[in-house]
This record gives sequence, C-alpha cells and structure tokens, in this order.
Amino acid sequence: MLDLPALLAESGPMVPGPLDASPLVVVDAAAPDVDRTLSDGSVADVAPAGAVVVGLLGDERPVPGLLDLLDVALAPRGSRASDLRGVVVSDDVEADLAALHATSARSPHATWALARLLRLTAVLPARDGVVAESATYSSLLAGAEFRRWREENPPIQRPSDLDLSRVALRREGDLLEVTLTRSARRNAYDARMRDALLEALEVAALAPEATVSLRGEGRDFCAGGDLDEFGSAPDPAAAHRLRVVAHPGLATDRLRDRVTVHLHGHCIGSGIEIAAFAGDVRAAESTVLGLPELAMGLVPGAGGTVSLTRRIGRHRVLWWALSGRRIGVELALEWGLVDGVD
Repeated sequence: MLDLPALLAESGPMVPGPLDASPLVVVDAAAPDVDRTLSDGSVADVAPAGAVVVGLLGDERPVPGLLDLLDVALAPRGSRASDLRGVVVSDDVEADLAALHATSARSPHATWALARLLRLTAVLPARDGVVAESATYSSLLAGAEFRRWREENPPIQRPSDLDLSRVALRREGDLLEVTLTRSARRNAYDARMRDALLEALEVAALAPEATVSLRGEGRDFCAGGDLDEFGSAPDPAAAHRLRVVAHPGLATDRLRDRVTVHLHGHCIGSGIEIAAFAGDVRAAESTVLGLPELAMGLVPGAGGTVSLTRRIGRHRVLWWALSGRRIGVELALEWGLVDGVD
C-alpha cells in the first residue's frame, strides 16, 4: 500500500506496471500528511492517469478534495466518513480489497476504462454520458478480455422464442402498466425487448396525463442482458449508434417524474441500469441487484454509468462493479439506489 504523497509524486501519464497488469493502486488516505499533500492545486489534475486509486479512509472524515482523487473510497464501520456520499463501509477491508484485486487482475482494461468513464458520466448530461458509455463498451467488445469471456461462455443453443412477446401494455384510467413478459428466460433483455420497451415508452410520451408503472412478470424483474446476444452484432459502429438512438434508459429519463419501477427477484446489469433512470424505484424484499459486466471484460452498457452514478455516485458504482457483490434491499435503500420497499 502506498501513501498518498508517494502516489502523487508519480503523477502524470504513469502506468503502474505492464498494461495487462491490474491498474489498482491502494493508498492510505488517512495518513497524517494528506491535507498538506492536497494543498497545492487541483487533485483531479495530479491523479495518475494510469491508476485506479482505492483509498482506505480512517475513523475521521476525509480532508476536502480527497474524494476527488479517489476512484473507490473504503471506510471501516463506525468511521465518521461512512455517511459521505460515495464512501463504502467495509466490515472486512482485506476481503474487500482481495475481491477488487481479483476482478481488476482478470479485466485490467475494463477496470481502467470504467474508472475513467465514471469520471465523465458523473458530470455529463444523460445523453452525452450514454454516448461515452456506448463508445467505451464498443471498444471493449473488440478486446481480448471480452473475447476470453465469450470463449469460456459460448452462446447456448436454445429453442427460439422470437415469436413470443416481450412487453405487455395495459391502460387503466391514467395508469399505464408496462410489464416485461419474457418470464421463461427470467426477462433477459434482448434486442426485441429493447424495441418493445421503447414502443411502450413512446405510448407514454404521447399521453402526458398518464403515469407509468413498470414491472416484470415471473420470478425476476430482469436477470440482465441476454448473454447469447453479447458480441453478436456484425457491425460494431452501427451497434454503437443504435445503442444511443434507441435507448430505453434515455426514454425513461425523459419521463422520469411519471415513471415508477417495481423490482423483485434478480435485477442484474441492464435490469437495474434502465430502472434507475426512473424517478421512483420500488423494490420487494426479495430483490437482488448486481453489476456483472467487469468480469466479462465490459462496462455497464445499458446506461448504468449514467443512471447509477446519478443515484449513488461514481465511487460506489465502481466498487460495486469491481467487488462482484450482489446488493440487497437494505443497502440499496441506504445508498438511494431504490426509493422504497414494495
């Protein structure tokens, strides 16, 4: 573990080791000379560009500017820093660090890309953030980390369900009920569901007096993207453009004050990324949330670097993706990832 002055002394276009090595750098962010180290200039200007910086906070609140430098901020339970937006409370720092290191060692390029991307999406308007996210996602789809995951997890030959509906739409008075209906596949999000969901949200946009309720049929709200489709687009440039112009998350964002999403069961990847754009997100006690993309050599690609960052901050999004941890309702409520319990 480095101290902060040593890290900043190596600032600039520094790459910590070979490019295929983990970019994670752990620093003692509770060192007594941290305030002096940060006194000169903007922290963002001196952070090493090649590093993903994990800061271990102490029992006291961090000095001003420290969180700007860090990509992940861990604090022990009981720390006065634990209530700060973005800080992750740790009951076992060594175990947490081991999980972060394992993911970053497997997917160093995706880890670095996500850390850099989150700094952008934290400040960009939603559509610009989605453009940056999709461009990053597209580049990683062509990379060795995703290619290795795809080789380890080849598409499964299944009976086709292309003739089955993906979304049901029902209106009762001023309530428009939108239901994901691919329950046999745990509402796995595919291109047909994207298009059907966009059509339903377009109906809502044409009825400004209506409120929207979004639910999932079956045991899970949405267990994530359809893995059999990952990497299947024949033209990456066209896929990038399509992700931006046909984006259910952005459509939800435009209607956010009228949309309530009801989560239950597994809400993984795109299942929570799109939902988080809604103004009101409710979760059943059974809800389990996860971001699995880094282990696949990718970043969240359904708008999560925008929607989730807006709700819980970039530090927690990166920790969540790196840790591989599944989050329950209690922590989701504490962080503001969901707004209430159904």
